[in-house]
Amino acid sequence: MPLTAAQMVSGANTQLQTYATNDPVDQFTTQRPLANWLIQNRQDSIFGNGVFNEKIRYTNDSNYQNYTGDDQVTYNRKKTVRLAPFQAYEAFDGFTLNETELANNGIILTDDRNAVMTEAEKIQIVNILQENWTTLKDGFQENWDIEVHLDGATNPKAVPGLDALVSTTPAVGTVGGIDRAATTYWRNWADIGISTATAGNLISHLETLWRKSIAYGKLGGGV
Repeated sequence: MPLTAAQMVSGANTQLQTYATNDPVDQFTTQRPLANWLIQNRQDSIFGNGVFNEKIRYTNDSNYQNYTGDDQVTYNRKKTVRLAPFQAYEAFDGFTLNETELANNGIILTDDRNAVMTEAEKIQIVNILQENWTTLKDGFQENWDIEVHLDGATNPKAVPGLDALVSTTPAVGTVGGIDRAATTYWRNWADIGISTATAGNLISHLETLWRKSIAYGKLGGGV
């Protein structure tokens, strides 16, 4: 049976409003390997006064001596640990739904405490809350992942992230209350502007970096 023009228009509108019942296909959210690693390797800590103190062993304070027979040896009182204080701040993300948005989705607010939601309203409210919660979680994690990559310079309450801990200017700045200009043990290794004009120069610099990582980074576990 042929369709009338009005039926064609109605059918077209219906088709445009048809949607999949599964979750939206996410074309935006990216992978977050650093944030995932930090969360998976988190450790419980005793926290107070708004400050987290990282314990740093900055020397072995060795009293190594050679002796023989009845030679006198000396002892020392070790002072091998310092505290690197990091101020703690909070991070927030949230969403809200107003009465108009709810009404547009077929959800009517009422002051009647005895009111019962219709099945349609249940479906709509669950869908709205689920989508808002999913994007709230992903949005928070995405921004936190960006923050832990940066140096914290954009906001005094931001996390001093990877770019602060592993700096291209390791002898500059204060991290965790310790001045890197005065403390060589608090610096990462950085080699910037390596010339490639001479054959083998880049490889030589990379070998030096690897040796330092082996020496100071627990068998290559650090930089």
